Amino acid sequence: MQNDLIDIGGSCYVVADCIKHIANPNTASVKRILKFLRERHAVTSATRGQKTRSIIFIEGPHAYRSSLTVEEIEGLRVIAREKKWGE
Repeated sequence: MQNDLIDIGGSCYVVADCIKHIANPNTASVKRILKFLRERHAVTSATRGQKTRSIIFIEGPHAYRSSLTVEEIEGLRVIAREKKWGE
């Protein structure tokens, strides 16, 4: 079985199947969740100093901040799924 990696920016990669949700970082509920995860040191930044445009929640209590938009990451995720099913 091959795990497809998605480049989320900043030379950071995430396994496509581990992504549970991709969210806009400007909503109040996401900000509260990020605050909770930051207190537990469970947030990794993949922005390299750029503006955070999406938050990627993966399996377990962990999240990544990305400079790519939600739409860009969803597009990469769809490509990874098609590649997986095309084998």
